[in-house]
Amino acid sequence: MGTNIDNNKLKEILSLVKKVTLSLDNDEAGSKAQIEIGNRIIQSTDNVYKLKFSGAKDLDEFFYQTKKF
Repeated sequence: MGTNIDNNKLKEILSLVKKVTLSLDNDEAGSKAQIEIGNRIIQSTDNVYKLKFSGAKDLDEFFYQTKKF
């Protein structure tokens, strides 16, 4: 399953927050989506960040394995 966000939702999010932190799956599709979404966000604000984590395919697995939540 892919990850994407349409322009209307992106505009809605950007109207509500000043800083965006992206954290998608740690696979090729997640990385590509993060770059694509991040590039679209940068057109409106430069307050976009990527949350990096290792040792897991996604945040759910990371928190489950590390018990850090």
